[in-house]
Amino acid sequence: MSITAPEIWVCALVLALIPAASGCVSTPSEEATTSIAVGGVYQDEEAGLATTERGDFMVTLSYIASPTEVRLNPRYPRTMRFVGVEAPDLKRDPETYKRALDAVQDHAGRYQLLFVRPQVGTNPRAEIIWGRILIPLNEQSEQFRDLTMAMLEEGLLRISDEREFQDPKVVELMRAAEKKAKDARRGVWRRA
Repeated sequence: MSITAPEIWVCALVLALIPAASGCVSTPSEEATTSIAVGGVYQDEEAGLATTERGDFMVTLSYIASPTEVRLNPRYPRTMRFVGVEAPDLKRDPETYKRALDAVQDHAGRYQLLFVRPQVGTNPRAEIIWGRILIPLNEQSEQFRDLTMAMLEEGLLRISDEREFQDPKVVELMRAAEKKAKDARRGVWRRA
């Protein structure tokens, strides 16, 4: 079943009216941004989510469980976990853990509608979805920024298994983001 044109415009309007992201999201290079193909959005009634023609899921956020795990869609609940990264250890580095949790809240928590880029081959009906949250660059932009990449740049996450990113270009961008934090000794790298 396809979402109607008015529903697509409502989704686009919601994104356009949302305040610009601030805090840990720096201005990325052009190759570090992505666009969402909004034409051809399909509603999967059983899964309780819409999928763009590119395969991104359109979801609502229920709550944030940790810096790398959020709960989605109150009506059709499921968990979304960030791929390829790990959060700071709460016991060893509570300050950075809290900053990471706040970053997810500040960026993902402010939106009524989120886009999730799932791993290739993800079943939209699965209870756990592995992927990356995409956030708008600003209120006028049709370009989106990967929240994982933004948090890596600030040292709020670290790469745990880069193979999970599945795309060599994404791996390169994530490595570069983490290197910025290491070089600047930010977040989890401040004591390294």
